[in-house]
Amino acid sequence: YNIVEDAWTLLTQCLSRHGFGAAVRYGDSILLCGGNDGFGSVHNEIESYNTAEDKWQEWDLNLPKRLQFHSVGKLIK
Repeated sequence: YNIVEDAWTLLTQCLSRHGFGAAVRYGDSILLCGGNDGFGSVHNEIESYNTAEDKWQEWDLNLPKRLQFHSVGKLIK
């Protein structure tokens, strides 16, 4: 959302649905973790969104189990 222009910008959609999943900022990326697909399937995939390139990538690493309605956090040193 651009507050100056009062306008939304449509970005690239994520690779899979993450309803009731969790999101966290990780460096210059946003991670989407777990969630459901809206059709009853809960999954454990992690996707990252590169904000500079407007590009999604699926991680090779998954959550240890299928989760929805969960939280994630980032430790700050």
